[in-house]
Amino acid sequence: MNLPNKLTITRLILVPFMVISFYLTPYAPAVFPFVTMFIFAVAAATDFLDGNIARKHNIVTNFGKFMDPLADKVLVLVAMILIVDQQLIPLQPLAAIALIVTLVRELVVSGVRLIGANNGKVIAADKLGKIKTATQCVALPFILMASAIGEIFGATSVIYNVVLWTGVVVLMLSTVVCVISGIQYITKNIELFKDAK
Repeated sequence: MNLPNKLTITRLILVPFMVISFYLTPYAPAVFPFVTMFIFAVAAATDFLDGNIARKHNIVTNFGKFMDPLADKVLVLVAMILIVDQQLIPLQPLAAIALIVTLVRELVVSGVRLIGANNGKVIAADKLGKIKTATQCVALPFILMASAIGEIFGATSVIYNVVLWTGVVVLMLSTVVCVISGIQYITKNIELFKDAK
């Protein structure tokens, strides 16, 4: 297995550790949110690294094309579920809407990929999909970090509100990109549905 694919697998392996850290927060509320955010950031960094290494050394594989976006989906959706579960955003419906929209988009895209695979076509993530993932990987650490900052400085502090609402605004932006990229993904691969049996 080449290095980019190892990084992709590492991203998946880090997800359970992120969940464990997240739910250890009550035992050290000023520590474990930072640990959770750090694990998420490291996992997200592997996404940046594996793609760059694969392209630079021309070692793009079908495994990487399929597993890389799948690992992204697992990382992002798990983080969003944690945020919704613990109500880390004051306007909780915003987090729930973002989660539902993202989940539906990813299920649809995964369905398109499966149809493509059945037709012998491996569909890699497109540019807009990468922008979607990048904005999610900015928004979610901010929201995760905000809970720790709230414990240290208080939920009414300026720094808490700046960090939290930066994350919320970027998350809403990523949700819009999520919808647009999902529609674009379907329209670009519409011929797969015509050929599907």
